[in-house]
Amino acid sequence: MFEVFKAKVPTKIYTVRSKYPFPQMTPGTAFTVPANNPLAKREYHGGCTIASAAYGWANRHGGKFTVRRNVDDSVTVYCVE
Repeated sequence: MFEVFKAKVPTKIYTVRSKYPFPQMTPGTAFTVPANNPLAKREYHGGCTIASAAYGWANRHGGKFTVRRNVDDSVTVYCVE
């Protein structure tokens, strides 16, 4: 038969891959997407791709992000929680 023994589950050894720096962000940090980047382009409903990405990351991994469009049409993503 099989022997039962006490053991700890080892932690998963993998990294979260993301093209945006969401994994490194902590509350109080931010990054800016320049206006000439396609991610900052306004969509038909007024949003932008980077705002959708921040929302999706927060849904899947926790945290809270706020996205603001600047005067020069660049977009800044702030980590709130």
